[in-house]
Amino acid sequence: MFLTLLVAAANRLSSDGTRRRLPVGLALVVIGGVLGNAGSPLDVLAWVAFALVIGGFVAAAYFLVLRHDVSIVPIAAAAMVGLGTLREAWAGAYPAAFGGAIVSVAAMWIVAGLWFRALAPRASASPASPAV
Repeated sequence: MFLTLLVAAANRLSSDGTRRRLPVGLALVVIGGVLGNAGSPLDVLAWVAFALVIGGFVAAAYFLVLRHDVSIVPIAAAAMVGLGTLREAWAGAYPAAFGGAIVSVAAMWIVAGLWFRALAPRASASPASPAV
């Protein structure tokens, strides 16, 4: 949901990506980097590098795809969170961690699919044929 809010705010601030691209792009890099960072803050250089890479991916995803169709946001969020969940479960900290991760990823994909269908633009009805 936050990613949808972020895309909507970026659309509004940049007039759908046509104005103020640089400030909006930099804001997306910073916000995406801080929120999606996977590096350890103990190694500041690695942390900043991961933040810039992840933030760059968020900004690129916005400018290339998300600003055109916001209904893709739930699918992108499910993919990112699902992969992170599986990565953490692979470590096997608990005996049932991997099974629980599979169930949670399946639930995420079901919710993402429903949310995608709710946000997807509806096909307009065909125009009525003129009366003869």
